[in-house]
Amino acid sequence: MVLVTVGCDPGGWKLEGSKLLSEKDRISDEKIEAGIGSLVIWFCVALLTYVLSIGPAAWLHEKTSSARLKAGLETLNAARIRAAFTILMLAVIVCACSTHRLAIRIPADAPSVVFTDGRREHDPGFSGHEQALVGFARRHLVRSRRSAIDAYYRVRHTFDGNEVIVMYVSSYDECAQPVFGNYCTVLLREDGSLIRVFPGGGR
Repeated sequence: MVLVTVGCDPGGWKLEGSKLLSEKDRISDEKIEAGIGSLVIWFCVALLTYVLSIGPAAWLHEKTSSARLKAGLETLNAARIRAAFTILMLAVIVCACSTHRLAIRIPADAPSVVFTDGRREHDPGFSGHEQALVGFARRHLVRSRRSAIDAYYRVRHTFDGNEVIVMYVSSYDECAQPVFGNYCTVLLREDGSLIRVFPGGGR
């Protein structure tokens, strides 16, 4: 993997065409985090409701005098406890996955433009159609990778289709500048449908 970073000097960043990360990008990231957070909360509420539902069965087991009913309730409670333990483990896994997804943090002062034409998805330097193409490419990569991505994009219109060059950000340095690792090219039709993904930008 080749890592590329844009230089920093004591006087601050001197990156041609550099602009601060747009508010729209940050709002989009916050919405994603809020959606995942809500999912985790509702999952935990469902787990708590399920566990509390064991209470009435335990009360009935204590009050009933029927040996057959008691045996049935004991079997039911044992199954409920196993199910509750399974759900708890799933909740832990979901929380862990959510924490991993939320680990992507874009510094507020990170540039929205690098190398003069590498831009964020909603950068005004892209036309509306180009922003839509970048969105199609990003969503395809998120689905295939099963995780959020942090990247800058270039859009080129060719005879073969619309190329969205995705430059992945692997980290940020102490100056909030992106450090780049892998990249790929996503080839799309005019309607945003996928033609092919070229790993490493190769054709």
